[in-house]
Amino acid sequence: GHQGKGVTSVFPSRGERARREMYPQAGGAGAATGTAGAGAGPAGATAAAARKGAEILETLKQEYEALTHDAGTYKTQKEELEHQLRQQLTEVSNMQNALTLLERTHHKVKQQYEQEVASLRKQIDHLQQHPAVSPDGGPDWFIGYPVASPQLTCTLRMELLHTLAHQSVVCCVCFSEDGKFVATGCNRSAFVYDVETGKQTAVFSPPLPEDGKEFFIRTACFSPDGQYLATGAEDKLIRLWNIATGQLQTSLVGHDGDIYSIVFSHDGKNLFSGSGDKRAKMWEVDTGKVHLAI
Repeated sequence: GHQGKGVTSVFPSRGERARREMYPQAGGAGAATGTAGAGAGPAGATAAAARKGAEILETLKQEYEALTHDAGTYKTQKEELEHQLRQQLTEVSNMQNALTLLERTHHKVKQQYEQEVASLRKQIDHLQQHPAVSPDGGPDWFIGYPVASPQLTCTLRMELLHTLAHQSVVCCVCFSEDGKFVATGCNRSAFVYDVETGKQTAVFSPPLPEDGKEFFIRTACFSPDGQYLATGAEDKLIRLWNIATGQLQTSLVGHDGDIYSIVFSHDGKNLFSGSGDKRAKMWEVDTGKVHLAI
């Protein structure tokens, strides 16, 4: 301060001026409280600013963590979608390849079919021009055969060797591989005849059904070695008969319809069958197991 001529003047110190400039709202209070007030103002403001900064940092941290979590979720979803897309593209490619293969196969089968139809038409035309009929000119039988050459003419002549009488409709006839025996199938029974003499050598009769209804032997086939006769009937069973003993060797069960065709493989180890259930099957003769069903 300065005293002169009875007047006393009070000037704020340099620190006080700086404090007032930084915290103008505390000016009056600071002047009143003196040195203690000047020190408390900056400390409280600094603490408040620190708390505010900490709150802001915590909020920013939480927002960052949430964004990081969302980014991870979106990345996972993106990878899953890309994987699904790749799978779909692979499936589409496989379908396109399958369709291409199917078109090629269809075209090839169509060509084969057209060739076979053309060949059959030629054979029919030839047969119509050169028919082979029974010697007396009657309608007892008619023979068709493949045409080897356009110059081929019919020189085939046949004579009746035997008449084999049956008590019912004959549904099937088959020769043994050596041609010495012939088998026939009719209602409830199958017969084997000696081709040379015409004498009956064996009869195979399955058990009658419980309802007593008729059932016909629809197909028969000799095994390649001539030891067995396989029969297929309307009772949905395939039976394998021992020709020497006349006994039933085994029954093959598996079709759901009448048996219409059976044939042995060349080695006799397998038997193929066709049924009214629209299925074809390959059986192992020794075990009776089905190895293939179509």
